[in-house]
Amino acid sequence: MRDWTAELHRETGRGDPDRDALDTYLDELVDHHVALSATPQGRVSARLTVTAADPATAVANALEAEDAAATKAELGGYVTAVTVADAATPDGEATWIRTPLLGLTDIGKLLGVSRQRAGELARDHALFPPAVVRSSTGSLFEEAAIRAFKDSWERKVGRPAGQPLSA
Repeated sequence: MRDWTAELHRETGRGDPDRDALDTYLDELVDHHVALSATPQGRVSARLTVTAADPATAVANALEAEDAAATKAELGGYVTAVTVADAATPDGEATWIRTPLLGLTDIGKLLGVSRQRAGELARDHALFPPAVVRSSTGSLFEEAAIRAFKDSWERKVGRPAGQPLSA
């Protein structure tokens, strides 16, 4: 087990975070030697120390601690990025960890549509985010980008005129 430095960025989607909420967030993370910053646009960044055997576990531990603090502080939103490095590693050598990646099935669940409709949106909608991974088993998309798309997407309910039902 060793110490890891993790930096997490949360998009609250609310604009300038409330001071009391930030104080609660900070108090919840104080055992992790936290440093905190916030922007007027609603991005909250926390740099903290976690103990873990490997980078993946360090990310999981950091996300768990940050999520508990954000929930208690009622910050809302979601983590869009995590950087993690061995605490002894210089910042310039940190390992970048992307947000979770989603396939079409998960995107369909998130958007409240079928997997097939998610595929149509990915292929045809001008504002749908591009895939970050394409393979023979399918494409993967950044969860944060899909959530941003969901927030701006004007969903139209029903079948377009002139489209027959499948038999």
